[in-house]
Amino acid sequence: MITGLTLQEQERVVRQHVDALGEFFDSVQILASNVTQIGTENVFTGSGKWFARQGMAHDFINRDRAQTEAHELAGAMRPPEEP
Repeated sequence: MITGLTLQEQERVVRQHVDALGEFFDSVQILASNVTQIGTENVFTGSGKWFARQGMAHDFINRDRAQTEAHELAGAMRPPEEP
């Protein structure tokens, strides 16, 4: 957890990691958040092919949504436990 860092410092840390990963991958996208006393700070940045980064983000959201729905459906279909 990044605590005690300003938003600019958090962005610098994320940028360093994006740059490091960019040495090995065609596209990198990092999304990070930090809950503060006044709300949530978001840091997101990336490097490489813009369309690939957009596709990865959409794929991440769609897969997570599908897994959540499958888990909820499996729970709803489970027979009630016998007392």
